[in-house]
Amino acid sequence: MKFDRRPSTMLQAWASKEAGPVDLDPAVLKAAHDVAAIDAELIGLEEPARKKAAEAAKKAAEKAAFAKLFGGPKPKPGAQPATAARKPPTPVDPAVAAKKKVREQKNKIWENAKIDWELRRLQRDVTLGRWERVATYLRANFTDKDRPKAYDHLVKGLRLPPPRPGTRLPPNLREGNSLSFDDIWAIAAATPRPLNAAGIAKLTPLVKRALDMGHAAEAMLAKLTAEAKLAPGKRTFTRRQAALLLASLKRDADLGKFLPDEKQASANDDREALNLLSRHYLALYAKDKKTKHLERAWTVTQSALAVGSIGEKDKAEALRRAVELAPKIRKDLGATWLADSFSSRPERGMEILATIGGQAASGFRTHGRDKKFRHQGLELQKTAVDALLTKAPQLASKWRETLNLLGANWLVEALHCYGNSNATSLGPRMQRDYYGNWYYYNHNTRYGGQVTPLEPGDVLKVRPSDTWIAAIEPSVRPRFAMIVAQLYLKVGEGKKAFPHIAALAKTHPKQGKELAEEFLRVWARNNNPNVNSSRTNPYMFIYGFEQRANAIPLTRSKQERNLRELGEWVAKINDLPIEPVDQKLVVSAFTAAHSTAEVFKPAAFARVFGSLAKLDAKTMAQLVQKMRSNLGGIWRQPAEQKKKKTNRRQKDIEREVTAGYAIAQGVVDMALQHEDHWALHVAKAALAHDHNNYRQELGNDSEFSSRRKAAMAALASAAESYGKGATDRPIDDETIEPYETWFYATLGACDLRFVSEGNQPDRDQTKLIKAAMDALPDTIRERHYVKFCNTLFTRLSAVNPACKFRYLRAAFEIVGDHPHASEARKVYAYYGDLVTEVKLDAVIDGHDLVGQKPFGVHINLRHTKEIERESGGFKKYLQNQNNTPYFSYNYGRPTENYRDKFQETATKALKEHFEVLSVTFNAADVNSKATENAGWRVTPYAYILLKARGPEVDKIPPVQIDLDFLDTTGYAVLPVVTPAVPIDASKDPDERPYEKLEITQMLDERRAEEGKLVLEVKAKAVGLIPDLDSVVDLGPTEFDISNVEDQGVSVSSFDDAQRRVVSERTWMVSLTAKEGLAARPTTFEFAATRIDDAKMVYQRYADADLITSQRVANLKEQYGEPGFPWMWVTIPLLVIGIVVTFLVISRGRPDSSPDAASLRLPSDITPFSVLGLLRDIEQNNGFTDERRSELGTAITEVEQHYFGETGDAAPDLRGIAEHWVRRAR
Repeated sequence: MKFDRRPSTMLQAWASKEAGPVDLDPAVLKAAHDVAAIDAELIGLEEPARKKAAEAAKKAAEKAAFAKLFGGPKPKPGAQPATAARKPPTPVDPAVAAKKKVREQKNKIWENAKIDWELRRLQRDVTLGRWERVATYLRANFTDKDRPKAYDHLVKGLRLPPPRPGTRLPPNLREGNSLSFDDIWAIAAATPRPLNAAGIAKLTPLVKRALDMGHAAEAMLAKLTAEAKLAPGKRTFTRRQAALLLASLKRDADLGKFLPDEKQASANDDREALNLLSRHYLALYAKDKKTKHLERAWTVTQSALAVGSIGEKDKAEALRRAVELAPKIRKDLGATWLADSFSSRPERGMEILATIGGQAASGFRTHGRDKKFRHQGLELQKTAVDALLTKAPQLASKWRETLNLLGANWLVEALHCYGNSNATSLGPRMQRDYYGNWYYYNHNTRYGGQVTPLEPGDVLKVRPSDTWIAAIEPSVRPRFAMIVAQLYLKVGEGKKAFPHIAALAKTHPKQGKELAEEFLRVWARNNNPNVNSSRTNPYMFIYGFEQRANAIPLTRSKQERNLRELGEWVAKINDLPIEPVDQKLVVSAFTAAHSTAEVFKPAAFARVFGSLAKLDAKTMAQLVQKMRSNLGGIWRQPAEQKKKKTNRRQKDIEREVTAGYAIAQGVVDMALQHEDHWALHVAKAALAHDHNNYRQELGNDSEFSSRRKAAMAALASAAESYGKGATDRPIDDETIEPYETWFYATLGACDLRFVSEGNQPDRDQTKLIKAAMDALPDTIRERHYVKFCNTLFTRLSAVNPACKFRYLRAAFEIVGDHPHASEARKVYAYYGDLVTEVKLDAVIDGHDLVGQKPFGVHINLRHTKEIERESGGFKKYLQNQNNTPYFSYNYGRPTENYRDKFQETATKALKEHFEVLSVTFNAADVNSKATENAGWRVTPYAYILLKARGPEVDKIPPVQIDLDFLDTTGYAVLPVVTPAVPIDASKDPDERPYEKLEITQMLDERRAEEGKLVLEVKAKAVGLIPDLDSVVDLGPTEFDISNVEDQGVSVSSFDDAQRRVVSERTWMVSLTAKEGLAARPTTFEFAATRIDDAKMVYQRYADADLITSQRVANLKEQYGEPGFPWMWVTIPLLVIGIVVTFLVISRGRPDSSPDAASLRLPSDITPFSVLGLLRDIEQNNGFTDERRSELGTAITEVEQHYFGETGDAAPDLRGIAEHWVRRAR
């Protein structure tokens, strides 16, 4: 049964109606009524039967009495006397039996419902805090034996509310039970048994919950204090119970007023009170650090340990506290007591060791989550054992088994700490926060198991002393040395660990070697100058601190110091009586000691390894391979150089890397002079291969192919050299390195991580690798194939996703159907399935006769509906995820600019034979369409507008798109390629299919001064728009076409159906008036369409604005000259007359413009239209110089505000225009 006192539940119960028995289910109430009705019927049915049975019993009694008076046949032996004859069974009426059975069923329904209702009422009583009713229920419904169990269930249920499914809130935000001190007092009053220490401990979580709810501890203390003054019968908590409650809450400083004084407790032999008093005095000492409290705690503890009757629990607590206090008080008290315990009273010493050791041994079980208790136990047993070995060393041999057991307590804790603690330091470390402030950081272990591990620093502080170790069994001493060394290494304290490693190596060289190798790992981790251990805000400022000083100068000096120190440690390790350590670890430590921006130098080799001639071939090969790997990676990266602030430019980096290759080549050549080893040959060949790649990266190298071929031959020779010694080689020394390096080189780089899609694989080498591995002896060959196959899958996640398919394809050319390659083959088969379920089609928009005119190619993804569903569709390939203003999620893969990537790839593939005019992508919300093939669908992806570069072009080369799919090792990028599409570019093509043609013609007279009339023709259609003559018939009757500027067809987007494209095309047609016309043209007729259903729009420019026009537009300007000869005489005379007239008029109206009457406000007031108006007035006016200056000022004001950088208020455009129109008139 669950009890719920969450505030939400309490409020809901408070506001709801309380249900009674009448509110039960109608079926239950009917069952109760049926039981009552059946009982009434049974009375009537059973009465005759009872009378009949009584009559029969009467007759039987009379017969027995008659026989007794007058005698009768002698009873048979064993037969009962007549008077004791059994009552004849009452005959059972079938109707009665049936009624009783029905009654039993109905009554069961009623009783169960009644019990369920009573339990719900109990839950409601608990929720509403009606504790008297709860206590009454417990007394009325449970026996004396079961009542304590029911009470304990109630108390336990109130600790936590029933869980609510689906909640994901952290525990501190979840709604908890609400309890007050009054509730707890009432719950305590309902207890069916006296509250002892165990009962108080069960109530403690409820009190803590009340304190967490905000109830003040002082209020609880006042309540306990007031209650202590009441008469004994009126108290809920006695004084002792109050003390136990406060002790369980760890409020030991408040215990004094509820406990007897020391004299009274001793007189009453109250060991529990004495222990509580000791805790009280210790709390007072912790609060004010007065020695008198410490000594009173010691005195009380000694009283608790006095001779007399004492319980085991009280005794254990007193002994533990005595050992804890002994080192803290005066020597004449604590130290003397401990010394006497082992010298004068060894039986008490035995009790001390047994008690403390027993508590430490059971610590995992009793205090799994209490690190402090368990650490204190180890500390106390160390104190006790050290006292024993100092004061009574003669007992050490006699008590060796006990010392072994106590040491085992520490060893178990140490092993658990080593295996489970997450600590990385011996104690608190100084660390800088994000704002540059220093603080001490103590790593707190977070462990989800049942037993929380102690911190390594705490375990090492209480480790057994050397004297203690010497006193235990010799067979277990090395284990202690090993775990001490392991703990020091765990927290990065290699220097402190080394003495223990050296001691262990003398007796256990195998374990000594393991620890020496772990020492090298720790040293490499701790002395890596490339690790920044503090997280610091880059904008943090510290006076006198120069950011650059935190990089290269410090790194270089630290590097030199590290190399010198590493050389010393390597020399010490070589002096240990152990087998040689793994040289890979020495190489790793050597590498870690260098800055990632610095190439290895020959002097550094000698400093750590001594003479290179003394090093074995494998170590030398590892060094060279490490150098090669760094030369191919971090050493050549400008970003790494910038990070380390070396200030090296690209040319400097190139020189450093080239010098690094030369150093590595020199090292391997020198090593080969001393030993002709296959590993050195592999390193040399791999070095030559990568160096050749680097030369090619710096610039096209004419010798690249020949050098690559030579490097491949060298790798083949190295593999052959390895194979020759295969039969004499121990199994542990077998490796696939020569074949694996060779294999990676065929993919493009000797390191798998450097293989990229830009590398050109050499597929001819896989056959040679297979032949070299097949040349190995049978059993040896199989072992190598197994290793090779196992790495195929395990290293697949490290392969560039774009190269995974290539990697597996080449690998299976070597291993074939080997069973150990099954996991890799599953992935390869998956890739094969993918490329068969996704196709990329290139479909020409129209016929394949393309000539040298623009034509379009549809790029469509054709795929099965299953692959579309499982991959989530192909819409993401229509996005540039890195350029979006919002967050892009790519389902575990890095975000990618898919559109740009495809456009770049397609342009690169097509540009040799075609001009790539544009690449237009479909909308990102495109939906796939069904095809005629069942189960297949097509997603229109892109449209490429091309133009052949010459008539000899006869096909569209394959175009590739990279699709990425998740696999079991991450994700893979698979190229999907279109087939080549044949075309004919030798002949002029016909028109491409198009529809929904819209033509807009715009007449522009703004170049009339040049004698030109400009017609702009804009066409828009679904499909590619053909040439101008194909869509309109210009045919101007009074104008000649002087020039047609074709801006070319362009694709703007896909249409609404997302299948075809929308194109646009613009022509600028320049017209001039025909010569010899009788009169100048006064109208212009727009071009007629040649397409019946085309939509036509006619517009013309009014200043800078476009307005709608009729098909035949009136011209506002004059174009050309009339073709009559007499005009050559008349025109000059007319001009002279006009000039004279103008001069006469202008004298009377000096401010008027000759065209003033034609001036009017623009229909749309904009900066452009107003400036056009003002310019017209400026060019065609008779203004004085003063007026012209004012007009110039107005023009400048408009231009500077709208097209300059002034922040002044906007001028009144309409007011300016109206003002100057009035003046011009």
